[in-house]
Amino acid sequence: MRFLLATLTLLAVSVPTAEAQEAPAAIESWSLERMSRMGEAIAAQDRAAIAAGERLRRNFNDEDPPGLVGWIAIAEGETQRVRFLMAPDGELQAGWDVVVTRNRAGPVTVPAVTTLTAEERAQYAARRTAAANVGAERCGRYNIFALRDPDGDDWLVWLLANANDLRTVPIDGHFRFRISSDGSTVIRRDRLSTHCALHPRSPNTVQMTLMSPGGTPPSEALVYVSIMHGFPIAVENSPTTFVVIDGTDVTEVTPRNDRRRRRR
Repeated sequence: MRFLLATLTLLAVSVPTAEAQEAPAAIESWSLERMSRMGEAIAAQDRAAIAAGERLRRNFNDEDPPGLVGWIAIAEGETQRVRFLMAPDGELQAGWDVVVTRNRAGPVTVPAVTTLTAEERAQYAARRTAAANVGAERCGRYNIFALRDPDGDDWLVWLLANANDLRTVPIDGHFRFRISSDGSTVIRRDRLSTHCALHPRSPNTVQMTLMSPGGTPPSEALVYVSIMHGFPIAVENSPTTFVVIDGTDVTEVTPRNDRRRRRR
């Protein structure tokens, strides 16, 4: 891993402590392995959606196609099929497909069968259910990603805060939802930080350190941010423990006895 404990203070970002804000509700506990795996999967879906969206817009003179209402992504081995949806006469159906392999988008195709499968309908419903249940704590605009829980039948849906521009990094403001298998019901809603903030980034930023006891916990959202922005993030979440995220490499470091446990 390209990150040493000695370099943690190169760029320190101050985050309000628990005494300065409402203590966060406990979120669903995940292992570092699961955080890493799911953060990587979210980033893969985002990259596929970006590549597919750019290809689709090029086919329509750099505009959204008429009737577009949303998208879903279906992982198929090493590829992801991004399916763009339309709803003529109020009936949801497939409009256009783009298959993305290693972040490279293939041609835009019109599906021969436009009827959605039950799985596709459930994914789209899960996205909409989560978006409708953020509540008053929302932080501006969100990117939404949905994946089947690899350890169960539920959907995991993330509303990840969107950066305004390349000069800021959306460390805070993220939500994770657990949605029923049919996409209709919120089972659990986890707010992954206690506040909304965009953190400044300069061209020389090589890492971020969050001094955040009781505030922003380590999560798969920070794994995603680390991957998409290309630098490590260190979270000091207790007086003695750092969790260091460098892309999908997540390491817990306890300085007191220098125990290091790497999770992939």
